[in-house]
Amino acid sequence: MDKLTVVNRDGLFVADSREVAEMIGKRHCDLLETIHGYIKILTNGKVRSLDFFIPFSYQDSKKETRPCFEITRKGCDMIANKMTGEKGVLFTASYVTRFEEMERNLVETKPKTKTEIIQAGYQALLEMVDEMKPKAEYFDALVEKNLLTNFRDTAKELKAKEAELVKWLETNKYIYRDIKERIKPYAQHVPALFEEKEYLNPRNNHVGVQTLITPKGRETFRLLLIKDGYIK
Repeated sequence: MDKLTVVNRDGLFVADSREVAEMIGKRHCDLLETIHGYIKILTNGKVRSLDFFIPFSYQDSKKETRPCFEITRKGCDMIANKMTGEKGVLFTASYVTRFEEMERNLVETKPKTKTEIIQAGYQALLEMVDEMKPKAEYFDALVEKNLLTNFRDTAKELKAKEAELVKWLETNKYIYRDIKERIKPYAQHVPALFEEKEYLNPRNNHVGVQTLITPKGRETFRLLLIKDGYIK
């Protein structure tokens, strides 16, 4: 592979860790281990690791879900800074070129005139209002609290049992368990229904990522659980 694929993920340009591993001649599992080491250092230094490496997932040829990362330009910089020789030079040339191409294309497609800017803002406002229409009063109350909740607190709020809520979310393909049995959201539901937040356990300095449910997620699941007869 001589050209890195860079995609626009909600306004943030990222590359797939599998492609990065291939370009630098490293096994993907080894690169993941390296990235986890970087994340631990960043978290201990109170630096936001999601600005560099974003947890993601994919399905392999056996349709099994596997972990990977979406790597930002900062993350690519960090990886490249540890490399020497021909592979390091070629990787740096590829990712710098691709990120610059994507950034240039974004600038070229941005609205130029005042009218275009107003129209773009108005369209974004209409989309946001349309998204918030169902049960607006309930959703607004949650948004005002600006809270993300874990599965236990969400179950309490919805007056459901935690185990039943988790099982329902798994059955309906909102979440899955990775190889370490950790609950993870499917990528298409982030960040609308779920957010993943880093945490550091002060007892053992363990760095991890916790899956939390957004206000919109709670309202969405409340309506669906009522429909399925799990709650009233």
